[in-house]
Amino acid sequence: MKRPPFLGLWNIIRFNWPLFAFALITLIFSILASLIFTVPWSVFALLAAFSIFSALVLSLSVSTFIYDLSGIYQLPWLPKLPQNSKILNVTAGFDESTPTLRSHYGDHLVTACDFYHSARHPEPSIERARRLYPPAPDLLLIPDGELPFPDHTFSLIHAMFSLHEIRDHQERSEFLSELRRTLHPEGQLLLIEHLRDLPNLAAYQTGAWHFHPASQWHQNFQAAGLKLQKTSKHTPFITIYTLTK
Repeated sequence: MKRPPFLGLWNIIRFNWPLFAFALITLIFSILASLIFTVPWSVFALLAAFSIFSALVLSLSVSTFIYDLSGIYQLPWLPKLPQNSKILNVTAGFDESTPTLRSHYGDHLVTACDFYHSARHPEPSIERARRLYPPAPDLLLIPDGELPFPDHTFSLIHAMFSLHEIRDHQERSEFLSELRRTLHPEGQLLLIEHLRDLPNLAAYQTGAWHFHPASQWHQNFQAAGLKLQKTSKHTPFITIYTLTK
């Protein structure tokens, strides 16, 4: 589906504007300090300005590559499914993947749900995203993390950039277990996430601590009774886990 140019970059800036504003103000003050103070303080201020500027340019460049240039929102990892298979898309406050899933599989086959709960998963950037992009009328809200579907309902469960918002390790395992319950015995759960790994640490520095390391995800999978069938990459920064019962 056609997306406006650089929408991914623009959304990142809009959703996280206080962080960028703070970084920009700090950059300006560091540059001014380098001009006002004498050596060695002017050197320290100049180094600080260079570090802040480099971090901003690197993180925004990587984000532009991932979200605007890599074709990620075409969801190239989607599998072929038997006719009339049911699909569940799991989101957390902001949904950019359901339209593509419905275009790919058919509107009547895809159910979108949102588990975000502002009290349990407080995240200011998601609150801003929700104000800018109100939820679709047919979005199923599940703030308690319980899915109103029978066992073995879905042939495909798709969770893109959502489950990392569950910060509590035990709660994340429990929600994955609930997803497993509704997964068909022959179905797949696709989990698409940034990891707290070397590429993301290099690109996002301290921001990468918002993501979970692979070891934690593997513990969650085991606790939820899910089997990891395949691990693949979309760019060095995005990991796709293919899971089954």
